[in-house]
Amino acid sequence: MLNIPTTCPMCESKLDRINDQLFCRNDSCDAKSSKKIQHFVKTMKIKGLGPASLEKLNLESINDLYELSEGELTSKLGEKIGTKLYTEIVNSRTVPLSIFIQAFGIPLIGNSATTKLAKVTDSLWNINEEVCKKAGLGKVVTNNLLQWINKNEVNYRDLPVTPIVNKTEVKETENLFKVVITGKLNDFSSRNKAKDFLATKGITVVDTVSKNINYLICDQNSISSSSTKATALNIPIITMNDLLNIINGD
Repeated sequence: MLNIPTTCPMCESKLDRINDQLFCRNDSCDAKSSKKIQHFVKTMKIKGLGPASLEKLNLESINDLYELSEGELTSKLGEKIGTKLYTEIVNSRTVPLSIFIQAFGIPLIGNSATTKLAKVTDSLWNINEEVCKKAGLGKVVTNNLLQWINKNEVNYRDLPVTPIVNKTEVKETENLFKVVITGKLNDFSSRNKAKDFLATKGITVVDTVSKNINYLICDQNSISSSSTKATALNIPIITMNDLLNIINGD
């Protein structure tokens, strides 16, 4: 007869059995924390951050990943690897919502469940029993997901990651207005990523300032030919956060 373990081999905490799978619920378990970060990195497709690099960086949580500076990475991993990895981490700040949810390794929440959820909500933290029902999730999966959210929202809600919802799901805000982006953005590694994100919100990004655009997006508060022209045309110059607040009605 197969002997099923009842305690975690690393921390000796009691294991929970759900649908023939065993789960350690001790968030302080070293093995669990390490595996959690590895899963997050792999799912978010952050290249170059394998087990050996993670061991050198000595990260204790997913939050630590986004607090790493380029200097810290280059000092511990070398200039070439550190610089490349820093870019990878910055680029991972914008991902599809379904991937973002999967990255946390929530028990029983795989690709099928997250794909369904991404079609009915635009945020992991807006998920409740009604959203799960609308997504067609079963009772056990729903309870497990809601328990995880209730326990972990305070830890992960402020992660500097912007999940992108499926463009086909955006209907009410379609063709909301047009904007131009100038200069570097604080929360996007490139204008193309910002453009893709705004498209999911029904906002069109164009290249040239004209009387037909609604806003000029500028995070760095710098003077450019675009900002000069926008001022002349009385077009509001706002930050990306300002734009997101407008979208959300704040």
